[in-house]
Amino acid sequence: MKKNYLFLIFTNLIFPFKILAGGVQLQPPISATSIPEVIERLSNFIFTLAIYFLPVVAVSAGIFLITAGGNIQQIERGKKLIIYGLIGFVIILVATGLIRLFRETFLR
Repeated sequence: MKKNYLFLIFTNLIFPFKILAGGVQLQPPISATSIPEVIERLSNFIFTLAIYFLPVVAVSAGIFLITAGGNIQQIERGKKLIIYGLIGFVIILVATGLIRLFRETFLR
């Protein structure tokens, strides 16, 4: 418990925060004006997350494969991680492409 307090005090000394209540302006998190635009921005966000998440999955699968040491279950877990990561990425890629295709054909 004492370590937590020391950590909080230390971080507050290193990273001081200024609070200026008079200058705070809240902006809406989504500045889109129509539902198709919201869907497109959401799909772009999810696609961006998938691009960042795929290498993490691939590296963790590689770690499972490298550290298996002959353990069949760990080798299978690494293979499944690679396969499921690629399948998920392809699904997100196809969904993003379909959303863009529908937007181009029906809304413009």
